[in-house]
Amino acid sequence: MAKQWTKEEKIKILSELSSSNASTIAKKYNISRDSILRWNRQVKKLVMIVLFEDRVKLLKIMEKT
Repeated sequence: MAKQWTKEEKIKILSELSSSNASTIAKKYNISRDSILRWNRQVKKLVMIVLFEDRVKLLKIMEKT
């Protein structure tokens, strides 16, 4: 059975992408490169959603002023 990585572990692993590549990190943690890249895509998607929602909120506030 594959290891279930916690959100905290995933964030720590993904933070290493700023100084290393996915293949090197994958070997370090004995995880597939594709898993790291998938997690990274998921995080980027969530960030875009949050940014969009914040923009919508800001526009609504600006409309009231």
